[in-house]
Amino acid sequence: MHAFPPSGNCQRVRVFLSMLGLPFEERMVDIRTGAQRAPAFLELNPTGLVPVLVEDGRVLRDSHAILVYLARRYGGERWWPQDPWALAERMQWLAFSANEIHNGPNMLRRHHRLGLAIDVEATTARTLAAMAVLEARLSGRDWLEGDAVSIADIAVYPYVEALPDAKLPLDPWPATRAWLARIAALPGWLPMPQPAPRPAA
Repeated sequence: MHAFPPSGNCQRVRVFLSMLGLPFEERMVDIRTGAQRAPAFLELNPTGLVPVLVEDGRVLRDSHAILVYLARRYGGERWWPQDPWALAERMQWLAFSANEIHNGPNMLRRHHRLGLAIDVEATTARTLAAMAVLEARLSGRDWLEGDAVSIADIAVYPYVEALPDAKLPLDPWPATRAWLARIAALPGWLPMPQPAPRPAA
């Protein structure tokens, strides 16, 4: 897997690979130095984004697409239910991750961590709205869908867990905090790596 370790997009794939018990090698793509724009990496992913999964010479980009592939190929019924409705219920949270979470907590974190220029007020409002949806969903239940962890939870959690990096506390969201604790207690869970010092120019 080609990845930038502190990326939540990479984290969801890293954790899922670990939970599935699949060995993998991680290769650093330091987006702080523009490594994602290097010709060799752009051959793997013309969009210049991480993560990228390479398996048996085949290349797959986008963390949500990678989750779907891994769940379908290696996960069995637990991770990839055969019932169409149950599957669609889980997929709607991948869309939530790719939209509300990406445009809220992720962008706010990138602003504070990497100096990304954003409309802070609007992005904070989107973040709080996404958190309200999540808190309401998790109140009185353990997981986003069904009675066990699913790819819905794996897709959504990394940038929620990293909310303090976006300068927002998790304290107002008790059901969400309990959900994060349940995920962290699962076999195979890995903490999100902290960024190494920026390489010298």
